[in-house]
Amino acid sequence: FDIRRMNMRKFIPFLLIILIVLALVSGCGKTTTNTSTGSLKIDDFIFCSEIAGDRDFIKRDDKTFSKDENVLIYTEVSNFTPKDVSGKFEYWPVVEVEVKDPQGNSIIQRQKIIDEKLEISTKAPYLYFPITLTFPADSPDGKYEVTAYFEDMNSGREAQMKDNFFLE
Repeated sequence: FDIRRMNMRKFIPFLLIILIVLALVSGCGKTTTNTSTGSLKIDDFIFCSEIAGDRDFIKRDDKTFSKDENVLIYTEVSNFTPKDVSGKFEYWPVVEVEVKDPQGNSIIQRQKIIDEKLEISTKAPYLYFPITLTFPADSPDGKYEVTAYFEDMNSGREAQMKDNFFLE
């Protein structure tokens, strides 16, 4: 294969087709959906067995929980806009969650779980939010869908993440 001998008019469409196929294939198998508006960015959305603090958690790869366990999700969101308040940085994040059962019924309607201003002395590259979900013992087994909505009240920017987990 000698690229110098190829006709560039034929090569560019061929290259574009390869790039499109690679883009389509690279997304296969991904179950999460991350939608961002503006520049608020979800960096992590990780199902966990335990969350001890900032970047201190035990990841649960299979995303499967028993009904008597809390479903724990570690999230990191970046690009919040702070307000300057007396030389400190004030952040105002809002986090809401919605959960659908295996039949697609909304069992936790969009519910606000965090809505508070935070004042810190240094600019934060990201904020982390532990999400805890609990379910009744008679919850059906199967695949559940959680959607988390993040909003920066200082800038109006938003992002959301959707993923699945399993109850047994």
